[in-house]
Order: sequence, then C-alpha cells, then structure tokens
Amino acid sequence: MTRLVLFTGKGGVGKSSTSAATAQYWARQGFRTILVSSDPAHSTEDVLGQPVGFKPTPIANNFWAANINASTEAEEFFGELQNLMQDSFSKLMPGVDADMFTDWFNFPGMDEVFALKKILNLIVGSEYDLIVFDTAPTGHTLKALTCPEAIEGFILRILRMRAKVMNLKGFMMRRTDDLNPFVEFLENTRNLMLRIRELIRNPTHVQVNLVSIPTEAGYQECQRTIKFLKGLDIDVANVVINNLVPAFDEETWELAETNKAVALLKLERDNQQPYLSRYNGVTSALGIKLCGVPKFPFEPKAERLEDFGRVVCPNLILQPHHIITRTVTEKGTTVEIKLPFLSDVKLKKDGYYLDGEHYSYPHESGLQLKRKQKSTSHITLTYK
Repeated sequence: MTRLVLFTGKGGVGKSSTSAATAQYWARQGFRTILVSSDPAHSTEDVLGQPVGFKPTPIANNFWAANINASTEAEEFFGELQNLMQDSFSKLMPGVDADMFTDWFNFPGMDEVFALKKILNLIVGSEYDLIVFDTAPTGHTLKALTCPEAIEGFILRILRMRAKVMNLKGFMMRRTDDLNPFVEFLENTRNLMLRIRELIRNPTHVQVNLVSIPTEAGYQECQRTIKFLKGLDIDVANVVINNLVPAFDEETWELAETNKAVALLKLERDNQQPYLSRYNGVTSALGIKLCGVPKFPFEPKAERLEDFGRVVCPNLILQPHHIITRTVTEKGTTVEIKLPFLSDVKLKKDGYYLDGEHYSYPHESGLQLKRKQKSTSHITLTYK
C-alpha cells in the first residue's frame, strides 16, 4: 500500500526528471498523484514545463505538483518556539534570553524536516493515492533523517530544566491537562518527529529510491547513502542509474576507428562498465533493484518526459494502490480509506484528527455522512 515514493541523490544526476516521470506515469495509470519538491533549485517547473506553486497545482488529469518552501516553514516554527519559550521562561527565570535555547534547536537539516511534515500531512490525508517526493540533494535529506533523535534530546533537556526549576519531581513521566502552551508545543513537536521516523522506516507505506550516475563520485555517494540509511533501519527499494551509453552492435562500434563521435561514445561506455558492475555488486547483496536508464538524445522534460517515464517506470519495484475505494448499493455509498497510524486517528463529526491536525472526510455529492467506523486497516464511511 505504497503512499509515498521518495527519490534522493546528489545534484545533477536526474533526480527531478526521474521523480516527475514517475509521478506522470502513475497518474496516467489512473492514480491520483501529486509530485512534491523540496529541492531549493525548484527544478520541478523546468522539468514539467509549466509554473508550479506552493499549493497543489493541476498539471494533467489525476496529476498535481507543488513546491515546498521548507525555509519559510522553519522560520514560522522558530518564531512560535521563541515566543512560547520567552513567555514560559520569563516567568520561571526572569531575565533569561530565549535565544539561548532556540539556538540549541537549529540543527543541520531542520528545513527538510518541515518538508517531511508537509509530506506527512499529505499521506494522512485522503486526497491522493500516491505522493512522489523529489527531495533536496542527498546531504540535506540525510541530515533531516537524523533530526528526530537530536530534537528529542533537545526537548528532554528543556523539559528537565523546566522540571528542576518548578521542582516537579516526576513531571516528565506524567501528562497532565494543565500543561502550558510551551510544553504542549514541545510534546507535539516530539510526536511529529517520531511519526516522521516511524513513517520513513515503514516500507508498507514508504518507498525510498536513490538516483545516481555511473561515475566515481556518483558511486561513492550512492554507497555512502545506502550504508547510512541501513544504519537508520531504512531500506532502499530501487537504485536508478541514469545516462548509461547503450550497447550498440559490433558494426556500430567498428565505426569508432574512423568516426570521432562514435569513438568518444565507445570510450564513455567502456568507462561506465566498471562502475555499473560495482553498483550491481552493492545492490544485489542487499536485495535492491538496480534500474539502468540509457542516455537519451533529448532532455527528458516537458513533452518528452513521457518518453523518459516509459523507460524508467516499468523497471522500478513499485505498485501503488487506490487510497479510497467506493461501493455503491441501494442502501447508500460505502467509502473505505486506507491510512497509516490508524490506531492514533480520532474520528470526529467534522473529520478525522491525528496529533491535532484536522483532515476532512471525502465529499460525496448529494449524500450525507451517516456513519463512521475505524478498524485496524481502514476507516469506513457510510453515506446516504
């Protein structure tokens, strides 16, 4: 029941083209798909050939795209954090500057954490069957994946400090209804980080893919990333190698003796083969699918993106599912929504909630919601 397909890799390896082609391919298979990018270069617009905003932008039938302004999200978070800290600690420790504590929270990769928060909201929502996430270059994403542990440590330090000041023995072991907004804010942030970590580690809902090229730098980056993710208990499903020189027949290669262009192409292919063998060694040992993509005589973007997707997507290990299924009978319409974290989802009259975030029920034209139920695998809604 894959909901999120994440593509990461160093800059310049075709990550954005691969992400966009995957989103377009599955949208044309009938899945409601959104392509989301946190790449600061905003190359999504170049690849799709049309403007993309910070809200879901319709691209084609079943296909939307959106950029995430992670820096703005982070600035808003830090502003709220600083205000709450100043209010709380000014009462406990007059004269204490809240900036001293907010500096502790400014970890490398924090911007990407807020991109992941947006992704989490999309996954828990019911608008899209598939979310394709074109991440920032590898370094930013990897730093973000280590943030939950660092943030948890920060929160615990603050809570311990507050407990000592207030002399509330055992404060951290109990949750009370009279927690002030600052402590609630910290706890909600910690819960968010834990959800993100749990989500990324769950191959049932999330698929992580690496995009690379057959060079020494590309191979080393890919190998380091796989090892790093393995240390975080995150599995990689596919490694996509772009820009491979195709294997032409012997007659074509014989032209290398007299044709300089063919000679250069043959030299490039010969240089690529050792790296391809090394990629194969790493991926086969870990059960990762290796997907080789040939060098194209055109740039894979806009109207040529579909041609690129026809080559890449059928070779990837990926099978999305429709998040919503509808059954229409004489008695009414039954809607089933398959979501992660169902044990923590709360059903209310106006929608369902997770960690204080509100998500609307699907709208069924001309019908009213009469009944709602939650099981271990899905939410069932009955409309009449």
